Order: sequence, then C-alpha cells, then structure tokens
Amino acid sequence: MYQLDVAKSCRYYEFTEELAMELKNAGIHKVELSGTYKATIDFDEEEFVKRIDQCNEIQNKFGIEIVSLHLPYGTDWELCSCDDRIRNKAVNRYVKMIQCAHRLQPKRYVLHPGYPGVPDKERARRMENFRHNAGILAEVVRPAKLAVENMAYDDCLGNTSEELISLIDGLDNVCVCCDMNHWLHEKNYEAIYKLGSRIETVHISDYDEVQERHWLPGKGVSDWNKI
Repeated sequence: MYQLDVAKSCRYYEFTEELAMELKNAGIHKVELSGTYKATIDFDEEEFVKRIDQCNEIQNKFGIEIVSLHLPYGTDWELCSCDDRIRNKAVNRYVKMIQCAHRLQPKRYVLHPGYPGVPDKERARRMENFRHNAGILAEVVRPAKLAVENMAYDDCLGNTSEELISLIDGLDNVCVCCDMNHWLHEKNYEAIYKLGSRIETVHISDYDEVQERHWLPGKGVSDWNKI
C-alpha cells in the first residue's frame, strides 16, 4: 500500500493561523500554496516577500509543511508566447518570485505550460519556447523540482499525455503534476499509465469528462479504482 501525503491547496494570502489550526485538527499537515489566480505580472515584490515570510512563520509554528507552490498563470505569464516581450518579462518575474519563495523550502513548484488561446499555427514554436524557458526555471527552483501540470482544453499546451511528454522529456529536474480533472482527450487512468514515474505530485478532483469541474471525488465519472 502506498503511503500518500495529503495536502490542502490554498492561496498564499488565505494561509492563516486559523486555517493552519483547522488543518492540523483534521490531520492534514501539508499545503500547496497558490500564487494569485491570473496574478498581475507586475506583482508587488515587497508585499509578496512579506506574505511569504508570514506563511513561513505559520508553517513553523503549527508544523504545517508548505510542500509545493503553484506559480501564477495567465496571458501575461506565458513562457511559451511568441511575443518576445511577454515571454522575457514572464521568465524574469517567475525567477524573482521563485527566489522570494525559496525561504519556504517547498519540494516542488507547479507550472502551467500555457494559457488557453494557443493558435494552431504557433503550437510547435510555443512548445519549443516553453521547453527552453522551463529548462531555465528548472535550474532556478533547485533544490526543489519543477512540476509541469497537464492542461484541459484544445487551445492549451500539454492537453494530452503525449504532448506533455514532448514538453518535458529530456529536461533535467522536471516532473509532472497530474490534475485528474484536466484529461478531456483520454481517460485519466490511461494518461497516468503513459506518464508513469514522471508523475511526482497530483491535484485530486472529479469531473464529467466534458470540462474541468473540480468536484469532490465520487461526484463525477472518474474510475478511482483504476486511478
């Protein structure tokens, strides 16, 4: 039987002493912190460092380990963009954010390979752009690892197990974050089989295989025995 660590996901500004106590009382001793959804590329670095320090104090006080940090995503954070200005600014901001967050000592940084809206004619070039920049971030996150998450929709990169493998294979210090409700083009348990040991962390929720739902397991159609 696998001994799996269970973690609760929350935004870094939601990680309070009250939440830490609730988690501890529930027997949950790990969290994944999320950067703000669609966070502005021009985030306030000083304010971010202040909040990271507060999160660090809370994890030390309550024994709740911040095991991973989910990096922001959105049109301004596109490592795969064909616009040099957007792509370079995103890389620089990710580097600064990771350097600020290192004091938390997470084991993994979770990264989306792209945001919806990838034109078919740019797909191959965007995959090359992502691989190049993921390789840069994979070095910056050490001693943690970079975990690239599978995406759901046709106009996202990494929406099949095959494409996700193409995005990360050959990159050092890169693994997969497998989101169970993002597999719209194949069964999630089949994708897991193909990805194998590349998967080092997971996001667990259920869905209807039509779109991502983030339901509690059992509400949707996922075959949890096969998973």
